[in-house]
Amino acid sequence: MTAGGPAGRAGGDEARTRRGDALAAGGAGGRTGGAEAPPRRGDANATRGAAGRPLVEAAARRYDGAGPATRQFVRGKLRGDPIYLELLAGGDLPRRGRLLDLGCGHGIALALLAAARGGGRGESDAGGGDGGVEWPAGWPPPADLELIGIERSPRRVAVARASLGGEAEVRQGDLAGADLPPCDAVLLLDVLHYLSAADQTALVGRAARALAPGGVLLIREADAARGMRFALTRVQERLAALARGHWRQRFHYRPGADWRRLLAACGFETEARPMWRGTPFANVLIVGRKPAVRGKPRAAGGVT
Repeated sequence: MTAGGPAGRAGGDEARTRRGDALAAGGAGGRTGGAEAPPRRGDANATRGAAGRPLVEAAARRYDGAGPATRQFVRGKLRGDPIYLELLAGGDLPRRGRLLDLGCGHGIALALLAAARGGGRGESDAGGGDGGVEWPAGWPPPADLELIGIERSPRRVAVARASLGGEAEVRQGDLAGADLPPCDAVLLLDVLHYLSAADQTALVGRAARALAPGGVLLIREADAARGMRFALTRVQERLAALARGHWRQRFHYRPGADWRRLLAACGFETEARPMWRGTPFANVLIVGRKPAVRGKPRAAGGVT
């Protein structure tokens, strides 16, 4: 089992970018019905994007010392992919403790969480020294977490370490054998579909054992039950693998309900949210919460 296929995190950062490229242009979606028209989902998304833009830019500045291609890559992802602001505004992460980003790639999620942590304290961000970033009104308080990423690719590890400095610990290792220290939150963003069904189950089980009671596991994956959206996702993933020269890359997708059943079997209480805003793809966010006390988890189901 690897962290994102033969190239390490090829299915993490890069997959999120490919699926998120259309978001920057398509996220706002204006009204069409005049003054009396009800608010549209796009309006709320545009509001969130505007509120989070200073945090996004503070995170992106951490990569100013990287090459131009990496800088453009990071900014495109942070600006275009809804999963990142969901981490800040969704209210799923604990306020304190330790977070593991498994298959962290260039450390982009860690950079945003570090920027949020500094903004919430009113500190200068690492890249700009601009006196801190104002925290958006109405958002849950920022998480003040110890940040650890695990990534297989030496190149991506080097970029993440150089960009994040002491704000996060980035470890190099294959997720099949990497030690998962005790933690309070785990991210698995666009990683699991590169693993076999058995390896998916094993990794989710290991994450469950690492999490403290009351901890949270966030998984972003494609929902194989989403018809044409999923068909387009599969085509896009295959073309991207071919472009990278991974002719024999295998994928293992699941319907959203099956992802939830997998988590429920590991003792999580689950919910799912669409995470495809502005794209034709089938991404969903699966939120798994480890009960604080022993008890029967809620039954798994599909995305509503």
